Amino acid sequence: MKKIIYIILTYFLISTQILADVTLLCYTTNFNTRDYQTGKVDYTETEPSRWTLVIEFFDDKNIIVRPKGSSETGGKCGPGLGTFTESEIKYVCKFNSPNDKGEIFNLNRFSGLYESETYSGNKTSWFLQTTGTCELSRKKI
Repeated sequence: MKKIIYIILTYFLISTQILADVTLLCYTTNFNTRDYQTGKVDYTETEPSRWTLVIEFFDDKNIIVRPKGSSETGGKCGPGLGTFTESEIKYVCKFNSPNDKGEIFNLNRFSGLYESETYSGNKTSWFLQTTGTCELSRKKI
């Protein structure tokens, strides 16, 4: 009986290590749009709007990212598959098909600055870009 309990306990400890997660608080500060007809970009600075980013680590470089919008930002594209390195976290969220560029999110791990570019279909230029900052969440509850 003790052996079964040790096996279950060991399994639980190993499985929680494999799917460790990190929660980031992000703030969008800029909202930029591009007109495909004219190519003109409209740059807009906004009041910081907060949202949450939950990152689950699978191995040394692969992650699943689950953004959670707020009443200030609305819905966010997710979940998405991504990678992380020493210097950046990057993930892609597809809208309709695997061939779409979708939304590409880049977070600089040193500065905490992020940039998210949203594409329409297979177009080479983004039509919506948001930028801001992310910081590690300190749970208060």
